[in-house]
Amino acid sequence: MSTIRYSSEISFQNFKHLEVQVDPEQRSVWLYLNSQPRACFTVALLDELKKFQSILKHNEGKLSYQGQLVDIEFSVFTSRHPVFSFGGDLELFISCIENNDRETLRDYARLCIDGLYANHIGRDLDITTISLIHGNALGGGFECALSGHVLMYVVKTFWTKSGIN
Repeated sequence: MSTIRYSSEISFQNFKHLEVQVDPEQRSVWLYLNSQPRACFTVALLDELKKFQSILKHNEGKLSYQGQLVDIEFSVFTSRHPVFSFGGDLELFISCIENNDRETLRDYARLCIDGLYANHIGRDLDITTISLIHGNALGGGFECALSGHVLMYVVKTFWTKSGIN
């Protein structure tokens, strides 16, 4: 592995709505959605996703792990919330509708489409994208999940003496 320092390594630590973890043994990157105040695609989360995609593409599919570059083969998209995603930012939608702000809605739609498309094409790199879904994936959250090459759904079961609830 190369010992070249990756200049954007620290920038992932500055993300507030997207947690990025590189797993060098699995040659993967895990993207944890962690938008606040709820599990939806806020502009801030979409901006961080766009920055991440730009960094990955700029470095030709390599990310830094402890100062060394790792070739990324798999990108796993999941969530830190008890649900995968409720989809679009309804608070933003309401505000834009009330203020007749078409431009902001159009910009938001483009951010969403660009992110989904980048995930669907493996970020223009030879990367397999995996959507790891747990809980609800509603609206745009479902569309996001569908943009991955591989869909994995985690089912939680609860056992009782009489069987499964």
